[in-house]
Amino acid sequence: MFYKSLSRIWALLFMCCTLVFAQQKTLSLRRYIDMLEKQHQLSFSFLDGDIAHKRIVLPNRRLAKDEALADLYAKTGLLFTKVNDAYVVVHRPERKELRVRGFVKDDSTQLPIENASIHSIDRQPTLTNEKGYFSVIVPSSTTLTITHLGYKPLYYSVTEGTAIEEVSLVMDRQVNQLEEIAVKHFLTNGLQIRTDRSYQMKPRMTGLLPGLTEPDVLQTLQQLPGIVSIDQSISNISVRSGSHDQNLFLWNGIRLFQTGHFFGLISAFNPNLPHTVTIYKNGTPAMLGESVSGTILIDSPPDQVEQSTSIGSSLINADVNSSFKSSPKTYWQFSGRRSLMDYVNSPVYQRYSERVFQNTKVTNFFADQSLSYRSEEDFRFHDLSGQVKHRFSDRVAISANALWIANQLAVTQQNSLDSISETSELAQMSFATNLMYEQKWTNGHESDLRVSFSRYKLFAEDFYEDRDQIGIQRNQVLDKTLSLRHALILSDAWKLSAGYEWSDIAIKNDEEEAQSLQSQSIAAQLVARYPNLFFTTGLRGIHFISHRRFRAEPRASVSYLFKKYWTITFAAEAKSQAAYQEIQQQQDFFGIETRRWKLADGEETPILRSNQVSIEAQFQKRGWLLRAESFAKQVNDLNSRSQGFQNQFSQVHAIGDYTVKGVELQVQKQQGRFTAWTNFHINDSRYSFPTLYGTRFTNNFETPYAIRWGLLYAPQKWEAAIGGIWYAGRYYTQPNSRIPSIAGDGSLYIDYMAPNSSKLHDNFQLNASLSLAIVVRKSLRFKTGLAIQNMANNATVINRSYRINRNSETIEEIDNYNLARTSNVFIRLYF
Repeated sequence: MFYKSLSRIWALLFMCCTLVFAQQKTLSLRRYIDMLEKQHQLSFSFLDGDIAHKRIVLPNRRLAKDEALADLYAKTGLLFTKVNDAYVVVHRPERKELRVRGFVKDDSTQLPIENASIHSIDRQPTLTNEKGYFSVIVPSSTTLTITHLGYKPLYYSVTEGTAIEEVSLVMDRQVNQLEEIAVKHFLTNGLQIRTDRSYQMKPRMTGLLPGLTEPDVLQTLQQLPGIVSIDQSISNISVRSGSHDQNLFLWNGIRLFQTGHFFGLISAFNPNLPHTVTIYKNGTPAMLGESVSGTILIDSPPDQVEQSTSIGSSLINADVNSSFKSSPKTYWQFSGRRSLMDYVNSPVYQRYSERVFQNTKVTNFFADQSLSYRSEEDFRFHDLSGQVKHRFSDRVAISANALWIANQLAVTQQNSLDSISETSELAQMSFATNLMYEQKWTNGHESDLRVSFSRYKLFAEDFYEDRDQIGIQRNQVLDKTLSLRHALILSDAWKLSAGYEWSDIAIKNDEEEAQSLQSQSIAAQLVARYPNLFFTTGLRGIHFISHRRFRAEPRASVSYLFKKYWTITFAAEAKSQAAYQEIQQQQDFFGIETRRWKLADGEETPILRSNQVSIEAQFQKRGWLLRAESFAKQVNDLNSRSQGFQNQFSQVHAIGDYTVKGVELQVQKQQGRFTAWTNFHINDSRYSFPTLYGTRFTNNFETPYAIRWGLLYAPQKWEAAIGGIWYAGRYYTQPNSRIPSIAGDGSLYIDYMAPNSSKLHDNFQLNASLSLAIVVRKSLRFKTGLAIQNMANNATVINRSYRINRNSETIEEIDNYNLARTSNVFIRLYF
C-alpha cells in the first residue's frame, strides 16, 4: 500500500509540473505578434531593436484584442498604440533623463572606492575616479548597478527626485573573495597593500605621516618595513640591504637616473601631482627588469583626474599644479616646482644646509684638536612636468609625458684654522619623455606601444686649494626604449599578458669612451583570481645583444586566504641589472655627490644577478592587521666600487656578492578615526669578496634592526600624527693607529682594522605633523599645516670615515650628523 500511495503522489507531482510548465511556456515577442496578427486581423508596426531578444509567457488565447494588448504592455513595458481597429504601433515609452551624481565608499573604512563600475540598462558603464566620485545620465525610472572586484554588488533605484543632491553609496566587502587590494588602509589613508604584496600609494589622497608636510614619495618609502636609508636621505634608499642604484624608478614607464633634490633630502617627484605609486620588494611582474632590488613605479595618467588647479608653498619650495580639458577628449596636466633658498633664507634651509654642507666635524687625531669648516652656498632646484592624453574613442588613445629635473650648486668651504678653502660647482639635470599608443580590441584584448627617452647629465668642477688642482668630472646617461605589450582578459578570474622590449643605453664618464649596451627582452605573465586564491607567475627572457648572452628570469607570487582572516603568501623572483653606480673619491665635492653611473661590460664587471624568496602570514580582523614576512635574498657579481667602501677597499676593484636573511613584522590597529601602527625588521647581511678578504663580513647597508611607529588621528577637517624611528647604528672600519703608515714607495696610508668591525650608536628620532583643511566654497579649498622632525634634537653620528691630511700628515676622523630639529610649515590652495 505504501509503495502504491507513493506512486500516486509521484504521478500527481509529475502532472502538476507538466501543467505548470505548460502554463509557463514562453515564446519570442516577434512570434506572438505574428499570432495576434492572424488571430485578430491586426497589422503591427515596430522597430526590430525594440522587440529583439524579448520573450513572454504565453497568455490565454481567449483574451480579447484590447486585453491582449494590455497584457503585452504589462509584460514588456512597451506601448501598443492603436491607430485604428486594424493597425497597432509598437514603441518604447518616452522617459525623462536625469543626471545622478555621488560618491562610492567602503563600508568599513569610509574610504573612496576608485574604478567602481556604475551601469544601468542600455547605457555604457561609468567608473568612479580616485575620490570615488561619479556622474551619469540615466532614465528617470531605472536601477543603477554598482560593482567592484572584492565587493558585493549594490543596486540603487533612480527616481525623479534622485538628482536633487549628491548621493552617497556604501559598498560591503565580499569577505570570501580575495581582493585586488588586500589591505585598504596601511599606516595612513591612501597607502594600501595589494594582493600581490606590493604597496600602493596615492600621494594626493595620502594622510599625514609623522614629520612630513607633504606625502613625499621617497620619504614615505622609508616608513615601510625592510626599506631604510642609512644616512636618512632619499638618495640612499636601501631595500633589503641593496644600494640605491639597485632600485628601478619608472615615471610613467620612463626610467629615471636621478631621484632627489637637495642631494637627497627632497624627492624629485612633486607630491601634489595625482600619482599612483607602486612599490615591489619581491614578486616583481615579469614585464619589469633592470633591478636587483626594489622596483618603484610612479604613474599619473591625466585622464583619470578631475579638472583642478592648486598652488602651494613651504619654507623650502613653491609649486603649481593644474589638470584640465581642452576638449571633451583631450586631457592636460602640468606641474612646476622651484626652491626658495635664493629668495628666502629660512630656518628650514639653514637646517638642511647644516645637514648637507656644514654639519661636518673633522678631528685631527695627531694634534687632538677639532677642525671646523665654514661654507657659503648658492643652491637651487627645479622640476617641471607636462602630460597630455587624447582619446580618439573609448578604445583608442595616445598620450605623451615629459619631465625635467635640475639641481645647481656653487659652494665655497674654508677651514677656520688654516684658511684653506675649496670652491666647487656641481650641476645635475634629467630629462625624460615618452609617447604611448593604447588600443582596446574586442573580446578582452588590450595593447599598448611605447617609445621612451631618458637623459641624465652631471657636471662637477672641484677646486682643491691645498693641492692647487682643479678636478672636473662628467657623467652622462642616455637611455632609449621601445616596448610593446598585449593583454588578454580571459575572464573575471584570468588575465594573460605578454610583451617585447628593446633597449639601448649609453653612458659616458669624463674623457672616457662611451659605453653602450643593447638588449631585447620578451616576457609573459599569467594572473589568476579565485574566491580564496591569488596566483601570478611570469617569465622574462633577456638577450644582451652587446654581450651575446641570454638570461631567463622566473617570477611568481601566490596568496591563499583561509578562515576569512588569514592569508599566506609565497613570492620568488630572479632579476638582473646592467647599469650601476660607482663611488668616486669619497671626499670629492665634500661627499655631496660622489656617485657616477657605469655599465657592466660582461667581463671585468659582470651583469648583476639576484634571487629572492619570501613567505608571509597575515591576519586581519576588526581593525587589527598583523603581518610577518621572512625572506632570503642573494645578489651576485657585485662590483665593490658600487658599495661605497670608506676603508681599505675604497680604491679596490673586486667582484663578489652579498646575502641577506631577515624577518619583517607589522602590527596595526584602526579604531574609528585613530590608527596606531608599528613595524620592525631584523636582518643579517654579509658580503663575500674572496679576493679582498678571506671571510664574509658585514654589508655596508646592513641595518640589523629598525623600529618605526606612529599614531594618526584623522577627523574630517584636520589630521595629527606623531611617531618615531629607532635605527641601528651604521657599521664602519676604524684605523689600527692614529698615525699614518708608510708604504714601500714612501706614500702614507691608513692601516685599517677588520672591515666593518665597529658600529656607531643607534639613532632615535621623534617626529610630528599637524594639518588643517577648510572648504571656503565648493570650488575653493585651503590647507595648511606644520611638521617637526627630530623633536628631541638628538645629535647622532650617522656616518664616520677617515682621511689623511697631506699638510699635517695626520689622520682625520670625519663625522656626519643627522638632521637637527627642523620645523616646516606649508600652505596650499585648491581651486
